[in-house]
Amino acid sequence: MLVNLASAIKDDSRLAQLATYDVSAPPDFLPPSVNLFLGSACTLTEDLIQLCCTKTLFE
Repeated sequence: MLVNLASAIKDDSRLAQLATYDVSAPPDFLPPSVNLFLGSACTLTEDLIQLCCTKTLFE
């Protein structure tokens, strides 16, 4: 479920990155709103969401 949700909102995560951000790379960080949404939807802590959001989720 986490992978499906993160993939569906990956563009939202990319919008919070710097203008020089390479969209082919994983995001440097998740915006708080995305982190909170994924954590709530999947019943995971925000720290665990950060750990889980690796390159494979955002390719």
